[in-house]
Amino acid sequence: MATALYWEWMVRKGRQYGSQIPGDYIEVHYEELVRNPTRTLAMLGEFLQHDLDYNRIQSTVDRLKSNSSFLEEEKKAGANPVQRWKERLSNQDIAAIEALVGPCLEEFGYPLATPKSDREPGLQEKWMRAAYPFFLETKLALKIRTPLGRLANLSALELEDAAAQEDLST
Repeated sequence: MATALYWEWMVRKGRQYGSQIPGDYIEVHYEELVRNPTRTLAMLGEFLQHDLDYNRIQSTVDRLKSNSSFLEEEKKAGANPVQRWKERLSNQDIAAIEALVGPCLEEFGYPLATPKSDREPGLQEKWMRAAYPFFLETKLALKIRTPLGRLANLSALELEDAAAQEDLST
């Protein structure tokens, strides 16, 4: 759930800053880049006035390190990264995430998987919804305004396997 709140916060922060410079801001959905990388990179390249040749980028992929929350799936052939969280998480976890960030998902054009009646935020979701924006804003302020920024670490927001998540919640 922390990862979902972090995603929402990052997207909203990007849109907030982007609205201040509309001529220099472009938004691309991850799914667009994955499903049609050639067209999406061409659009971005035009916007940036830079050649973003898909084949050239692909030739460097082996040297890039993923920041995915699903690192173990990187090595699987044919793994589909689009909305894999809905495939990997339980229905209960999906409902909790959609209770937390469902309005944002819908606002950005993503369909929800659970009925509205199953997405009522519980006490934990309400607490996280109240606390996490303050936590993330504080980390951002520390990171950009103080030397403590070098110590800021968001790795606790990464998804881990279910057993590790259970250990953290108890």
